[in-house]
Amino acid sequence: MQEKLDALWLEILEPQIDGKVVSYLSSRHPDYKKLRCRQEELVKRYPTIIALEIGDDEISLNKEEHRALREYMDNQTEMEVLEKSYSVYYAQAAMLSYKELLKKLYQEINREEKCKEDEGGESEDTAHE
Repeated sequence: MQEKLDALWLEILEPQIDGKVVSYLSSRHPDYKKLRCRQEELVKRYPTIIALEIGDDEISLNKEEHRALREYMDNQTEMEVLEKSYSVYYAQAAMLSYKELLKKLYQEINREEKCKEDEGGESEDTAHE
């Protein structure tokens, strides 16, 4: 049962978080931007890269295409490392926000309880007088 719940959470959350991370990196991280641009250049210049990724036909590569494919794969790995790292940062930032929210809720609950105690204490004191 727990595995199904975990899979469901992952199915719902992962695409949202990944999208936010990729969007952030694409707009603000210079190395990620360069890698992404280079990937686009490689795909335009060597369409066999995409054919290898999505196709199931036999493809042969010349030396230059093979070099481009290896660069593409290396870039993809670098991009994925950045994405995973920033996913962790995103989770940490979310936890800090969540921690602050819990802290505020805790303070509010304690303030309300203290007010109730103070009100109850005053009415008991005035009843004895």
